[in-house]
Amino acid sequence: MKSLLYLVVTFIFVLLLNGCGDTSDEEALYRLEKLRAEAQKAEERLSIKPELASESDLRAVIEKHKEVVQYFKENFAQIQEQEDVSESEIYASNLAGQSLLNAGRLYLRLDDTAQAIESLEEFENIFKYNPQQQKMAWLQLSVLFDSQGNAEKVESIYNKLIEAYSPPIDSAGRPDMDILGLPHDLAAYFHGVQNQEKARLYTQKAIDYYNQLRNDYPETPAWTAATRLLAETYRSTDQPRAAVDLLLTVVDSTGTVSRGAMMLAAETFFDDLGKPDSAIKYYRKVLDYGIDSLYAPTAMIQLGSALLRKERYQEARQVLDQLLGLEYASEHHPLAQRMIAVSYEEQGQYNQARDAYTAIIEKYPTHSIAYETYLYLPEFFEKQGKKQLSDQWYNRAEAFFMDMRTGYARKTVGAAAQEYLARLYIKYEQWNDAVKALKRLAEDYGDFRFAGDAYLRIGAIFQNRLNQLDSARIYYQKQIDVYPGLRPSELAMQSIETL
Repeated sequence: MKSLLYLVVTFIFVLLLNGCGDTSDEEALYRLEKLRAEAQKAEERLSIKPELASESDLRAVIEKHKEVVQYFKENFAQIQEQEDVSESEIYASNLAGQSLLNAGRLYLRLDDTAQAIESLEEFENIFKYNPQQQKMAWLQLSVLFDSQGNAEKVESIYNKLIEAYSPPIDSAGRPDMDILGLPHDLAAYFHGVQNQEKARLYTQKAIDYYNQLRNDYPETPAWTAATRLLAETYRSTDQPRAAVDLLLTVVDSTGTVSRGAMMLAAETFFDDLGKPDSAIKYYRKVLDYGIDSLYAPTAMIQLGSALLRKERYQEARQVLDQLLGLEYASEHHPLAQRMIAVSYEEQGQYNQARDAYTAIIEKYPTHSIAYETYLYLPEFFEKQGKKQLSDQWYNRAEAFFMDMRTGYARKTVGAAAQEYLARLYIKYEQWNDAVKALKRLAEDYGDFRFAGDAYLRIGAIFQNRLNQLDSARIYYQKQIDVYPGLRPSELAMQSIETL
């Protein structure tokens, strides 16, 4: 009897232990969900009037997201060592992973690139059951390292993405375009940073990659996408005719060349083969499908460029005016407006050109094209022999850049304003003012891409314009010390050798 009683008591005790364990897991998940909900609510409050959110508001939300991540690390650490995890554990991992991504995104709103990178890099160390979130973290990191000119990091991340998400095709043959384009982008990246050895290496890898996908997934959406990317890779290796021939084999279900392929074929005719008439033909074919398609705005911009090349100014303006009337294509409007201004200027219709240029700075004051327009307008009037107007617009441009720098301190818009102020001084050979502007760019906006070669440019001014070689050496060395390993720093080292 005593033995039986002992067994019953032991059984109940074990049940209680198991029950307590389940409750503990449930409580941990509940607590994580609650923390995550609080972070989301705090972020939603910011979205009501995002322009009014202060730095302290943003940092407060970041701290809430970091609470979620920290709680997950402390209470779900065991899943990092497990081969098999439960659905609830994966759910918990996704909650915390999203908070870590949100923290990185909010750091970027603060232009705190260093903290954004730290947050995004942490993802790989904590989460291994969040493939989609990991992809987002890596892609964002590649953009940030690209903006810093860190080729080694960009290369590493691209290769990790290509390997981790291979093949980037689902069971229905649909491609993951975030990944599919990376082999081409990696080759293009090294072409862009003038590393020809790696550019050749990754170009061949891209060709092999896309040919393999075409062989493995014939007549699927992945085949179509791989064909277009292969054509783009051929273009980058000076094989435009092969690219066009390949693109014209990409047909849709009706047997017609697909719009995406036509767009790329037209671009190849225009940019690589110097055949604007053929480009015009294919861009018009794309637009025959209707101007409400995703391809239409880009087709209209490029058709306008081809028509301008052929000096068919009125036709070009008709297309560009039509684009300006498309509300959904607002991101293309500044460029279309500038093309209209250029068309009038090329025809010698200077009053219309002036009105079109000033419309840019009135309608799109924070856009880079407005900055470029301010930089250009003094020259525009100078070319017409209007010295007084040229001087007035020089002063207006200088004041505009200074105002934007002040109004958007520690923001990308402000950093761009400081960069363009330096360009204005350099363009008009105001060398001492240029040095001051570049020093301020480097000191106040050192984390922004505009500042990556500021010290190099200061050194070049001292060496080549002011003939102050000792000062040139100081700033070349600053470039090397502050931005080690970047291309401008390599150029600074070469410049020191010429002093």
